[in-house]
Amino acid sequence: MTEVDVAVIGGGVTGLASALALARRGASVCILEREGRTGRATSTHNSGVIHAGIYYPQGSLKARLCVEGRDRLYRFCEDHHVPHARCGKLIIAADEHETVELDRLLAALVVGSPVIDAAPHASGIELVTPHERIVAGTVVNAAGLYADTTSALLGGMAFTIYPCRGEYAELAPSRRAMVNGLVYPLPHASGAGLGVHLARTTWGTVTLGPTIHYQSSKDDYESGRLPLEDFVAPAQRLLPWVTLADLQPGGSGIRAKLQGPDQRFADFLIERDPVNARVIQASGIDSPGLTSCLAIGERVSAIWADGH
Repeated sequence: MTEVDVAVIGGGVTGLASALALARRGASVCILEREGRTGRATSTHNSGVIHAGIYYPQGSLKARLCVEGRDRLYRFCEDHHVPHARCGKLIIAADEHETVELDRLLAALVVGSPVIDAAPHASGIELVTPHERIVAGTVVNAAGLYADTTSALLGGMAFTIYPCRGEYAELAPSRRAMVNGLVYPLPHASGAGLGVHLARTTWGTVTLGPTIHYQSSKDDYESGRLPLEDFVAPAQRLLPWVTLADLQPGGSGIRAKLQGPDQRFADFLIERDPVNARVIQASGIDSPGLTSCLAIGERVSAIWADGH
């Protein structure tokens, strides 16, 4: 039997950042990840953008942690020599109505070890994996798309994660030079996403996406993919000259959303669980989760320290 102060379930950017912040506070930490390597799911199926924090409701965790996390992430990349680029962002209004919305937006300045069982233990929570048993004084639920079922397994609060797939196309190599930064439309009025946008990667490709499609599967990235033709119209709202010949297929990702298809906005869920105080939730981490990860980790570690 292994005993640790904190077990973090989920080895994506949220879990890794939480483990880093907790270890810096002196906690003994282990990370439990269901995949064979860390960061294989949501963390590497995204736009690869460090967000500015423009779109999120004022006062929300998404707004505050995006701005704090952005600054932390830039420093982290510089300190550890992670390739990145501060390329700026263009937000495009495509008609008069969107021009009004753009003015309103400007005026806001809004800032291989799965857990298969868990049980109460005198020292905290006993976690069972196919390889070992771990007793943790605190468990951080950073399980991404599986955070809802993980919370239930831990005896924590009930909520639902809605898998929402986003697909990407890419500009053909001959057209990549036309985009040198980030080009965005106004965000969806539904609050479900930031809209199909253009992002130039550090390796030179230009992605177009992501789309929004709620689905039941949490790990199906490929079946029923959109035809490339479906990307032409949204691309033309940003780059009117784009034709089908200028596009090629891209990747896809699945967001771990706390809001369903008929709901507008759900904030990050980062708090000590009200049902099981041994659990800290770091759940519903969709965009801007990548940008916010280091700030989320610091918040998680602060919650642990306050109750320790």
